[in-house]
Amino acid sequence: MGYYTQYHIAIDRKNGQVDYDKINEDLQKISTYSSLNIDEDTDSIKWYDHDDNMIELSRLHPNVLFRVDGVGEEKGDVWRSYYCNGETESAQATLTFPTIDYEKMFKEFATTDRIISNEEFKNAQDEITRSEQAIARAKNLIERYNGQ
Repeated sequence: MGYYTQYHIAIDRKNGQVDYDKINEDLQKISTYSSLNIDEDTDSIKWYDHDDNMIELSRLHPNVLFRVDGVGEEKGDVWRSYYCNGETESAQATLTFPTIDYEKMFKEFATTDRIISNEEFKNAQDEITRSEQAIARAKNLIERYNGQ
């Protein structure tokens, strides 16, 4: 069994000329995967030592910033790692959805009985506001009456 991940390895930044053929050769030698190449997606593979292998590759090719994107077989397992001069930094992807404009999306609002229009909804809100104001005035009158 094992856990499968699809990888994409890229060079994010470089200082000077980069020999892609040499990097691919070293990557394949270090990882023992002959299918690994810079700027190509892999099939889903079990590359458990990718972190150690990429650290080693980044030491062999100093001042090259390698980026590895991974998509695991489990839903939501998406990550990115960077490697440069034997150092590494990784982050798990976070999925967010923007909020939507509900007023724009829905011209009508549903109730338990029927669908009411925006105008009817606004009128109902206004009635509630007027009722709340009337209750506040009545409470004020009662307090003043009780205070005399």
